[in-house]
Amino acid sequence: MDYKPTSATTASMLTMAQMVAITECETLTDLGDLMADIFCTVFDAERVRFVIGNWNQNASAYSKTRHQPCFVLHLHKKLEILGSVIIENPHLVPGSEEIDPLLILFSNQIKHLNSRSIDLLTGLMNRQALETQIELYSRDENFLNQHKTPDLCVLALLEIDHFPRVNEAYGWVYGDEILIKFARLCSQIFREQDQLFRFGANQFAVLLRCQNKSEAALMLEQAQKQFRAHDFAKAKPLSVSIGYAVLGVSSQKHASTEIGVPLPWSVLIDRVNRALSWVKQQQPGSSMAYEAMLERGLVREPHYEVQADLF
Repeated sequence: MDYKPTSATTASMLTMAQMVAITECETLTDLGDLMADIFCTVFDAERVRFVIGNWNQNASAYSKTRHQPCFVLHLHKKLEILGSVIIENPHLVPGSEEIDPLLILFSNQIKHLNSRSIDLLTGLMNRQALETQIELYSRDENFLNQHKTPDLCVLALLEIDHFPRVNEAYGWVYGDEILIKFARLCSQIFREQDQLFRFGANQFAVLLRCQNKSEAALMLEQAQKQFRAHDFAKAKPLSVSIGYAVLGVSSQKHASTEIGVPLPWSVLIDRVNRALSWVKQQQPGSSMAYEAMLERGLVREPHYEVQADLF
């Protein structure tokens, strides 16, 4: 494809209203929407999406799957990658002297918003950040439909079993040390493209990007082995229960047409919690996928009210 370089300046790319809107964004979701609109215009692109953290999937493989060119811009603050902008089918390619000021502007705002989304004890992103990321994914049907993207996204909830006993036996200070060590261990076990969150108390969440469900299951099984083998001093051995589910779309009929509707946060977290609850009750220290529970008849799919924006 032949691109048409542009010599437009950053000032002409953004209106004053847009620059003010960037600095006034209160959530990463709103900032991501605004970023997508601006970069779509700047690059004359067919589609732009924003992902929190590092999206280091092979861009050429993604382009081949989507049958159109794409490339990725990373938003940095020092050496930390704050977010990634995936630009699909661009017709304009501005030079770095025009794009860099935009990236700096967005990076500064992301850093500001991230200060509200970080768990102070472990340094991981918190539950609010997880909900924001899921909301960003839920707006992108192409990303959630397996036949349109090489990625499969899985949300896993990890719970340290019987953690109140650690606090009772050794005190809250030691309990906090275990949580910090566990967070660091998770950062070592999971890959750079996976996203870690402290969900609350003794629960942690991870968003995995895999080729298929088997890869996700294998990754979590390997994580379980490392959790059991790690030396947590007084708390050893440490047992971790895991429940997980695939981010995807539900099939919903509207009139005579069946459409794909992205799963909302409430449905997704309910599925993950169902899987985790089963593990804690039946096989503590193991992992279970919600989809596997459905296949084995261990749980019935409840009726969810999933809303679709048809117009």
